[in-house]
Amino acid sequence: MNRSFEEQNLKNHYILKEALYNQNCSLSFNKDGQKSRISDIGKTYIKAVSLDSKMQELGIDDVSFIKMDIEGSEKKALMGAERIIKRNKPKLAICIYHKPEDIFELPLMIKEFVSEYDIYIRAHDFVCELVCYAVMKDR
Repeated sequence: MNRSFEEQNLKNHYILKEALYNQNCSLSFNKDGQKSRISDIGKTYIKAVSLDSKMQELGIDDVSFIKMDIEGSEKKALMGAERIIKRNKPKLAICIYHKPEDIFELPLMIKEFVSEYDIYIRAHDFVCELVCYAVMKDR
């Protein structure tokens, strides 16, 4: 994927090798066939970071777009990006179909962060994959 960015001469795009979460920590997860999930009894460990802390570490002040399809960890990851969202008001594309409560909780959380966002929910791939888009009116 990095090579593709270079070939297309894309600047200011970043691929993070850590999982996004609400804090910097180590997460364990279980893998069952094709699926994996965070689990207290998991035997595989991954490094997780908050987007706020990672962008600060990289010296990045301006974030214009955040896309998340992270298998049910969207709420925690949004919590870890609160400062960036409030400061930069980036366009957001956040999956809200992994957990039943996400369809309500995530758009409300986003509006709590930035009340001026316009929120749109769109279905992709046979209505099952719902995405919450948040955009500023003047952008």
